[in-house]
Amino acid sequence: AHSKILSFFADASPEVRCASLYMISSLFSTGNSFSSGTGSNKRLEHSEALNKDTSWISVAVKLAEKCGDGSQLVRREAVLAIGVILTNPSHLHSFALIANAEIEDKRAAEERAAALASGSPSEINLEDSIDSV
Repeated sequence: AHSKILSFFADASPEVRCASLYMISSLFSTGNSFSSGTGSNKRLEHSEALNKDTSWISVAVKLAEKCGDGSQLVRREAVLAIGVILTNPSHLHSFALIANAEIEDKRAAEERAAALASGSPSEINLEDSIDSV
C-alpha cells in the first residue's frame, strides 16, 4: 500500500503531496489511530507488518527529500511523518545501526583525507583509496 502512496509524492498539487505524506505517517503510526473504527484490526496488522519490514528506511529517505519541497504545508507534513517513523520503538535499533555505519564511514573518509593531505605514503592505505573511488 505504501508504494502506491509514494507515487503521489511527485504530484503537481501540493495538497495531494501533503495528503500522501499524511497517509504515510498514518500507515507507520502505532497506537490510538488504529484502535477504533471499522477495519482497525486490518490497519493495525498492516502497520505492524510495515514496521517489521525494512522498507520504512526507503520511505524515510523519500520523506527527507520532501523536506525541501516548495510548499510549506508539504514540508511540515514531511517533518511530522519523519517524526512518526523516528519515534516508533521498533525502528530505534535499525536507526542506531545505520547511524553507526555512517559515523564509521565518515571517520574512515576523514582518516584517508588526512593521510593524503599529509603526503605520508606510509599512512596511506592504497586499498582504502581505491575502494572509495
